[in-house]
Amino acid sequence: MFITRPRYIWSTRVTDKSTPAPFPVGANATWPTPSGITLENATVMCKEAAMTSPASAACAMLSNVDVFSGVEDCVEDIKLTDNLAFLQQAAMLMEELCREEALKNVTLYDQKDENSTALPPAFVGSSLCPGRCSLRGQCVNATCHCDTGYTSSDCSVDMTKPPALVAVRHGRTCDVRSGVCDVIGVVGDGFLDSRSLRCHVERHTDTASGRQRSAVPATAAFMSFREVECTVDQDVLIIDGNPDENTGIPVSNITVAISNDGRLNSDMLQVTIYDSYCQECDGTGVCRPKVNACEIKGFCYPVNGSHPADNSRYCNPSVNRSGWTYRPDTEEQQPKYIVGIAVGTAVGTVVLVLAVVFILKIKRQKSVSLQAS
Repeated sequence: MFITRPRYIWSTRVTDKSTPAPFPVGANATWPTPSGITLENATVMCKEAAMTSPASAACAMLSNVDVFSGVEDCVEDIKLTDNLAFLQQAAMLMEELCREEALKNVTLYDQKDENSTALPPAFVGSSLCPGRCSLRGQCVNATCHCDTGYTSSDCSVDMTKPPALVAVRHGRTCDVRSGVCDVIGVVGDGFLDSRSLRCHVERHTDTASGRQRSAVPATAAFMSFREVECTVDQDVLIIDGNPDENTGIPVSNITVAISNDGRLNSDMLQVTIYDSYCQECDGTGVCRPKVNACEIKGFCYPVNGSHPADNSRYCNPSVNRSGWTYRPDTEEQQPKYIVGIAVGTAVGTVVLVLAVVFILKIKRQKSVSLQAS
């Protein structure tokens, strides 16, 4: 069933320790952002953030490191979130690449004499910890020693708070006819790579008796401290089946929350999953039935779509959008069949009446003959 492989988001943490606020635009974001940030503004700010890294000068000397390698992702996330909290992503991505390159290039290692062990360059251990330890720990020998209450390799996770969800990676709607809708990429802040990481998914479906709410099993996959993938372990829609025997579900509103410990849940994000054969949904998740399609017993059919078990019935929305229409080559047979049954029934009734009258007449004649004798 949604979502192609998401663009990777590096492990980053905002320097002012703020939490990005939820936003409604998602994959439909455009420039300028709602607060007025333009593409040019974002690009300049992301480049400046990269240049302010304590290790930028040393990293610029490494041939395989582009100090602006994180600018593109930084700009994209500002566009998606309208939040400058992601500025440090440009610096942190560059630092991570620089750290890997410096550790890999042994010619850069420091060695006091022939008998001593070569050590990574000093700037690696002093300034190239993951994500600068999110300003919540000390960088010692390229490893973060987190302050009390914080964890993860970059000290980005506050153990007393649930993750903060920002958006669904590919927007708030998913069409099961054109995408894989059972994998939901959630962008946020403070995800922890642990066995207790959980996706809490619920399905909200409108039925004749009202809105039904049910838990849906899902598996959490840690992608980075900024992203978790939730894989739904059952169909969220029912789009295949025989409408003479079953009822389908053409639209479901899915809510997703995430917890690091299995208990302390984040706020929820909503995703609308729908069948575009008979539904059309806007970017906010509001859906309406299509005029040029049929919805029969909860199953969607495009124009001329046949009944799954009877080709003589098909979808003709100009005649009936909630029921079947008989194909032209069977319509003529249908009335003849009905008339034949009616005529046959009438003839049978007449024959039966005549038979009864005949039997009664014979009995009457016998009775008269007996009385005469």
